[in-house]
Amino acid sequence: MTSYNPPTDTELNANKAGVFTLFRRLRDIGPAITEKAAGAPVLANGYVVEAMLAANAVSQAKMKTSTANQSVVDIPVSTDAVFVFTGSTWTIFWSIGDNSAVSANQLIFNAHNATYGDAIRVYNNSGSVISAFLNERYISASPPWDLGDGQIPLFVFVRLNSAGKIRRISVACDPPWAYHGPTNIAAEIIRGGKAFRRKMESARGIRGDRAKLVEFRAARNPATAEMIEITDAVKNADMGVVPSPFMLGARAADDVDVLIDPVSDLAEELLYLHEEGENIPLLLERGEIIFDNAALNRIAPPGVMPVSARWKLTI
Repeated sequence: MTSYNPPTDTELNANKAGVFTLFRRLRDIGPAITEKAAGAPVLANGYVVEAMLAANAVSQAKMKTSTANQSVVDIPVSTDAVFVFTGSTWTIFWSIGDNSAVSANQLIFNAHNATYGDAIRVYNNSGSVISAFLNERYISASPPWDLGDGQIPLFVFVRLNSAGKIRRISVACDPPWAYHGPTNIAAEIIRGGKAFRRKMESARGIRGDRAKLVEFRAARNPATAEMIEITDAVKNADMGVVPSPFMLGARAADDVDVLIDPVSDLAEELLYLHEEGENIPLLLERGEIIFDNAALNRIAPPGVMPVSARWKLTI
């Protein structure tokens, strides 16, 4: 990457002779800005407006989206279950289905106002026990993810009962705290390959206070706002607030939430299958992946047990 090192006023003094290194630094200013080198100026927030964008400038390929799959296994008759959207309000498409062999409406669903984000409540309207599935596509937040043991390709959460039977499954490229916690981790500016956003306090304390209003306005101004880097610590700040995607719905006292070793080779294999449209929850429900019952020495959300897993045919 080209370094951003513009000449100083002293170096540009009319009485000073031009030298090769000075001209080279002048030449490098443009490339350094376009490469977003450290210290180089960037466009202010809001500089690019709609009128500056050509028709169809933002194509499908330029949108960073991810998919998520969830399932609730064996919903009793006349009982409901709740799905919490992985992408919360950034979800742009979703579909729900079930494993019933009957073509009639077996599920009734309605919007559910969740404490931590948007959710859908489904009700088993059939005459037998069925499982429900949720598929969604959402706009990605701040990948990659690293809890401290290495980059995570895929988050696979599973809820098991005391007998080891699967009750719920969630498969997504982003963790639940990315969209459902109070910390905003969406990048506003990229500098030197690092993501930043404005540090902004809550507006709730400024009502009727002119001085606080002036301070708050300055804090929101891109030219004067304090910028904070969106580090792994910032991205994982809400892990203790929303540790599991199964934050709503019934939970038995002996249920255990586990996370398949997120930095394992298996997690990477499952990512490739997930990206190709493979139904990972169905693979788990069919017993094609076997869990160990001992906790791994991995950093994980509180109350969630990291475990190793393997393909059933692995010896």
